[in-house]
Amino acid sequence: MPNSKRRDSQHHDVCIPLATTISNISKMNQNMFILTFLLFLPNRHFAGAVDEYYLDCRLPARTCPDNQIIRFPFYLRDQQKSYCGYPGFEVSCDEDGHSILNLFVNDPYIVRHISYEKRSLIVSNAAISHNSTPNCIPPLQNISFPSERFELPKQNQVFFLSDCSPPRVPEYEIGCSSENATNWILGVPENEKEQLGNLSKKCGDGKVVVMPVKDYDSSDDESVGMRQVLSRGFELTWKAEECSRCQSSGGVCGFNTSSYLFQCYCEDRPHRVRCQGPG
Repeated sequence: MPNSKRRDSQHHDVCIPLATTISNISKMNQNMFILTFLLFLPNRHFAGAVDEYYLDCRLPARTCPDNQIIRFPFYLRDQQKSYCGYPGFEVSCDEDGHSILNLFVNDPYIVRHISYEKRSLIVSNAAISHNSTPNCIPPLQNISFPSERFELPKQNQVFFLSDCSPPRVPEYEIGCSSENATNWILGVPENEKEQLGNLSKKCGDGKVVVMPVKDYDSSDDESVGMRQVLSRGFELTWKAEECSRCQSSGGVCGFNTSSYLFQCYCEDRPHRVRCQGPG
């Protein structure tokens, strides 16, 4: 009987360290799993890691086939993340390779030129100036754009009348009306707007649409058709925050869609204005 108790005691002594060993191994495996998980977790701000926003937005400026350079505050659809530019500054490439900016919903404009130094751009109405657009033009509307994004400097103007019935007025015609191919859309330069009264009587509801045009003087452009003049476009300036302070500090400019504020993306993390300083 004493031998039996001794064996039970020895068996119990063996079980205790064995259970402890199994428990320790289990904890080690758990710790290794947690460590492995953390190593592969896509955290943007691990110490020493380069910020992912910075990597996304520092990529070279993009272009459409027309070679118009697209960079902050603009960004190119399907090629750049939206946070690399300002809301409302999305540019897309059309089937003819033009850079297209929608100033308003379903209101496409061809980007003719961007001056990042002057913070301005030249755009033209795609319905009028697009090379692939047939002669007939859809109804035109007064230019509309978000005033918090763009400003319209003072420029010359052209006045449009739509759905104008015969007899034709060739000197003002820019194309037939898509509403009625036998009727025409007329474009009247600013220095001849006294003609609008008589012309409007034969044009649909007589509504006049005003469109700005840059560097146009009808006395200098008598040999140039009105449609060609309109294709030159007009100037806009933008109000997006200045990017130079961020760039000069080694950062790339972007936009925080959560705070709805300008963001300077830096190697370590996003900053408010510039890298290597309070941000």
